[in-house]
Amino acid sequence: MAVLLSRIIKLILSLILGVYIPSGAAITPITLTNEKVFDAAPIEQSDFTLSYYGRTYSIGGEASPFIQAIEQHMGAMNLISCEACLYQGEDKEYSNDEIVIATIPAGRNGSDIIESVLVVGGEWETFRGIRAGSTLNDVMEAYGSECVVDWDQLIYSAGELSVSPVIIFQIEDDVVIAFYLYGNTQK
Repeated sequence: MAVLLSRIIKLILSLILGVYIPSGAAITPITLTNEKVFDAAPIEQSDFTLSYYGRTYSIGGEASPFIQAIEQHMGAMNLISCEACLYQGEDKEYSNDEIVIATIPAGRNGSDIIESVLVVGGEWETFRGIRAGSTLNDVMEAYGSECVVDWDQLIYSAGELSVSPVIIFQIEDDVVIAFYLYGNTQK
């Protein structure tokens, strides 16, 4: 759990501060060469979805059905909550060994919506088929070369980075070890 929380903190700090804080010498920066330019469709709303047991769940969508589906198939998730800073209610974080889902009370009548999803294992994959274990080349083929490279992360945005939803792939030894879908609704 400590490793998972460390990854979450690093990803969030990277997004907010625009810098990466390395935790050890084993992590090396990604080096992209200009030998091949990968062209892919632009990032769009469908890229901020995950499918689970035949249903699709979206960043910004209602959280309850997604959490219930995961708990039905994987068991109870860990829950951490605190008073929300920007909304009435509580910010919540549901987690297990494969996934962390952050929610905010910004839905209809204060219901929880999915703000972000961090995937660190399992069979979870992005809309374009990238999962933990995919290669750097797989990411480039699916998402293209137009991204921000921040040490060991590739950051793809649906618009201006500071105010748009983003997809972050954490890479180690040219392999995806985690990915993060972030709605960036707390502008």
